[in-house]
Amino acid sequence: MAIIYTYPIVTPTSNDLVLGTDVDAQGKPTKNFTIQSIIDLVTVSGNDLQAVLDNGNTATQNIVLTGNISATNFTDGTITISGGDGTGFINFQSTNFAGDLTGVIKAGSSIEGTVTGVTQPLGTNNTTLATTAFVQAKVDPSVLQYRGDATGPFDLNLVNDDFKITGTANQIQTTATAVAGNIGTINLKFPTTGVTLPDGSTATTQALTDNSTDVATTAFVKAQSDALDLDFIGDTGTSSVLLNSQTLDFEGTTNQITTAVSAQKVTFTLPTNVTIGGVFTGTTFSGDLNGTVNTATTGTTQSAGDDSTKIATTAYVDTAAGAKILQYQGDTGGPFDLNLKDDDLDIAGGSNISTTAATVATNLGVITIDLNDSVTISGTSKADTFTTTLGVATWVTTVLDGFTAITSDLFTGPLVGNADTATALASSGALSFGGEVTLSSSSPSPATYTSGGNITLNLGLNNAAVTGKVLTGLVIPASGSSVVPSDTILSGIGKLQAQVNTGATGLRFMGSWNASMDTGGTDNTPDGTPALTSGGGLATSGTNSSVTTGKLTDSSASFSSTVTANDRVYNEAGAFTTITSIDSNTELTLVDDIFLTTGQAYTIDNDPALSQGEYYVVSAVGASEARNATLNSIQNWQVGDWVIAGASNVWERLDQTSVEGSGTDGRIAKFSDTSVIADSIILEESGGIKLDSGKTLTTQGTGGSLTVGGAATISGLTTAGAALSLTGGVNLPTGAYGTVGQVLTNDASPSATTDLIWTTPTTGTVESVTAGDGIVMTGDAVDPVVNIDYLGTDNAILSATDISTGSIATTDQIWFNDVNTGTVTNTLKYAPVSKLPFDSYDKWVLRGDNYDAAVAATSQDIDSTEVMTVAGGTIIDTVVGATRKVTINHGDLSVTQTDNTGTPLTPAFGGAIELVASASGTGQGHMDTVVTNEITLPSPVNFTAGTAPGAGTPAAGTAGYVPAPAAGTGSTAYFLNGTGTMSIPPNDDGVTAVTATAPISSSGGDTPNITHDNSGVTAGTYDSVAVDAKGHVTGGSNPGGSGGGIFSGDQAITVAGGATLAFTLTRATTGTLIFDVWLTSETSTATSVAKKYTVAHSYDIENPVYNKIIDTGPGTGNSNTNDFNVSFINSDVGAVGTSCKCILTAVGADQNIGYTVQVGHDSTNALTFTAAS
Repeated sequence: MAIIYTYPIVTPTSNDLVLGTDVDAQGKPTKNFTIQSIIDLVTVSGNDLQAVLDNGNTATQNIVLTGNISATNFTDGTITISGGDGTGFINFQSTNFAGDLTGVIKAGSSIEGTVTGVTQPLGTNNTTLATTAFVQAKVDPSVLQYRGDATGPFDLNLVNDDFKITGTANQIQTTATAVAGNIGTINLKFPTTGVTLPDGSTATTQALTDNSTDVATTAFVKAQSDALDLDFIGDTGTSSVLLNSQTLDFEGTTNQITTAVSAQKVTFTLPTNVTIGGVFTGTTFSGDLNGTVNTATTGTTQSAGDDSTKIATTAYVDTAAGAKILQYQGDTGGPFDLNLKDDDLDIAGGSNISTTAATVATNLGVITIDLNDSVTISGTSKADTFTTTLGVATWVTTVLDGFTAITSDLFTGPLVGNADTATALASSGALSFGGEVTLSSSSPSPATYTSGGNITLNLGLNNAAVTGKVLTGLVIPASGSSVVPSDTILSGIGKLQAQVNTGATGLRFMGSWNASMDTGGTDNTPDGTPALTSGGGLATSGTNSSVTTGKLTDSSASFSSTVTANDRVYNEAGAFTTITSIDSNTELTLVDDIFLTTGQAYTIDNDPALSQGEYYVVSAVGASEARNATLNSIQNWQVGDWVIAGASNVWERLDQTSVEGSGTDGRIAKFSDTSVIADSIILEESGGIKLDSGKTLTTQGTGGSLTVGGAATISGLTTAGAALSLTGGVNLPTGAYGTVGQVLTNDASPSATTDLIWTTPTTGTVESVTAGDGIVMTGDAVDPVVNIDYLGTDNAILSATDISTGSIATTDQIWFNDVNTGTVTNTLKYAPVSKLPFDSYDKWVLRGDNYDAAVAATSQDIDSTEVMTVAGGTIIDTVVGATRKVTINHGDLSVTQTDNTGTPLTPAFGGAIELVASASGTGQGHMDTVVTNEITLPSPVNFTAGTAPGAGTPAAGTAGYVPAPAAGTGSTAYFLNGTGTMSIPPNDDGVTAVTATAPISSSGGDTPNITHDNSGVTAGTYDSVAVDAKGHVTGGSNPGGSGGGIFSGDQAITVAGGATLAFTLTRATTGTLIFDVWLTSETSTATSVAKKYTVAHSYDIENPVYNKIIDTGPGTGNSNTNDFNVSFINSDVGAVGTSCKCILTAVGADQNIGYTVQVGHDSTNALTFTAAS
């Protein structure tokens, strides 16, 4: 079927046909309608206006007539025009009126001067028209009523009286001018000599920045006063104090400066005790000195060995230092002693080693030990990496890299890399190319290379190599787009495929199809012509959960049971490929990579896969349905049918056979002709299927049968002309079944008119008797013997219901054999379970682990009514609980360690302790005996060598004893060394030198000054910095005044102060700025407001462009009215038009606004940020 809009457009005739649907016919068939029949539907009988109005007299559109309208009357439901009278008008518009008018004349209407009216009574105050007579009577004499703020009203006769407006001395001056142009003017102004305002007068408070002759209110003066501050500066730092609201505090420094304020005067004094961190210079001193003493100060030289807090003179130190020895040794030789005062230490170089000594600088003497630039090593030199001085060439393991030249008389092994120059190759060789490249010619020819020179090669790709290239890495976009010259081959093909995949889809006519299997001979074309194959159907569908190249992964799939290799996979864009293999239940390997993102829907068609939308039209069929080709179980093809490849990957049949006719709703249709449908004699209603009156349901031919699958009700007499077979039984009405054992039979006088009745048979033969559970049947059916089954797993007891997992109530019944009931024995009876003698047991036997059959005492009988006691024993207790339970507890055991006299041990220095020598216990494993030995702890702790118990005299430093220091040496100079003896350390100088590595420096000595080296980067603000592994800044770009950056600050704003400057940004030369501003009210929860703006400023722009990105809205104070407003204006700071100001205005409450500004970078023109405060 072609697309409708492709058909030609022609002028229709009344006999032309239109395709439509008969909605009133059964099944709503498709039919043809003539153009004339459609015209007849809309043509009104009579073809006049009356016929049209009879058909419907309402319309929603305007009626346009070029002739006249004649009518008895006109009405629209509100107005009526009849006999020349119009009533019900709400308003009436016209350029001219004649006759009397009643009603309201709307604004904009005019009345000619000659029209007269009725003069209303004086005093009338409504909307009626006033005549000139009414006006004259009202105005003459007219009265002007006037009043002041506190007096009046008063009447002024406009004919006889004058009206004067008088000013007030020093406040208001009035001037009247003559009437001009029907206007009299009275001017009110302030006197030129000055104005004296009344006490309590108010005025507009000007902005704090106003510097004009405007009147200043008290609020303006107060705001100015509040803003006055005193700026002050110290040796370091500057600050200010608001004179009206803040206090300047002069603070001293502890032990250095004290301050006192009196009568507008501040006195600075030194305290009694002064602590000075730096240098204090004086001629004489008294008392204690803290700090550094001047080098010219002399003192008394103390005697050698003096160990006190007295000051040591240089002579004392020189004597002490002269005895100091530096002990040194090398890898070989030494140790040797070097007198630090008299001797020098020479660190000499050697083979390939040089040493350089530098003078002491900042208390640091340095000896540099260098490896010579030229090193001769007679042995082997090893390193992981060799690097040249410039660091551009390295030798790592066996790889040389970065060398510009390597010179040698001989190279062995393969050389990798490029040589800029070469004198010659070891042997010449010809250049040849294979595979996909063809060498067509060269110069020289043949192409050989031996010792340099250019070689020209003309190369080409083999045709087979070009046409055999695959599209590895092809990516198909989700949507198509145009191919542009800059596209690669892969991207261009991907775009084209996407256009195909995402293009309009629909039916695609493939041609006609002959469904006959016998075209050209029997079974010659089993799949029709052209041959069509059944589709494999839809295998599964889902959404991919992850992306792997060439894979389809769905964590919720069951691929192993739903798909096979060669099935076709579609992605949601329509691209498809083939399954290579099933890797797992959740992953497939595909021929093409069509899943590039997660979350893509997919479907999988079983092989063979059809192309959805392709269809054929059946042009011929077989001699019978059985001789039609079968496609996906469909064989009933008819000429004209459509064979369509459906969405579920199967062929579908669209019945297009032409059948016409009509019928009645509810009637089952029949063919009244070979292609015409009409009503049949069968009617379907809500109650079921009915045949027309007088019609009969008859099976056709002989041997037929009528089968009713469900329940059937026959209300009339049913006559069977032959045997009636009721294989499914007979259902009778309720109450008509008789009783158990009865049968239907004739009564005593049967006839054709009497009914069968239910009777109980009195004779008969038992044909079968079946034994149930627990029953044994012997004999035959005529004379059976029935017995209870006593044997096997199906005996009477085991055949009963098993309640092993339940419980037995004492009221449950049991069978039992009464062995003796009087003279009758072995009688089967029943009784409740409670009648069983549960407590009539014989005895319990109590035995322990010591049971011995030969020893009667090891076994005891516990008869009924006797009580068994579970008794405790040594350190064993037994407790009987409330739940018929005996608890056996291990009793407490306390062992206290005592000395030989039984006294508990209390060891202390100078006393003794008892150490356990041995312990013994009971047979139950409880310790009951501890044997100890006594050891005396010496006192004081600084032990002297003595005799340990049971031993001889140990040597000092052994057996844990520490010897006392030598007499007269002072204990503080001795330490316990690793050999266990007391000794004097090599020196008691403590820390004598502290060294440091960059970027930390040390001045050395025992009181070093530790400083951080300069980084070499100029101090300032940078857009970006370089930082080493230790966090030190090593470089930066665009320092201070750079092209962009981030700035922060805060600005106080007040309601009285009005608009307040926060900051100014200036871009040198161009004034081009783009920046974001974050603003936060910092004051309190009542002013919890935050905003963000993005601002763009160009050179000399009158109003910078800015957008408020986000705003919390007003804070919670004053009923949600606390807020602040933000604006950005052009500024003339610096060059005109290059700056932008941020202005803040407080709303509802005074606030402090914190801000952060991030400015876009400009690599050419500097940026200056200026905070207002």
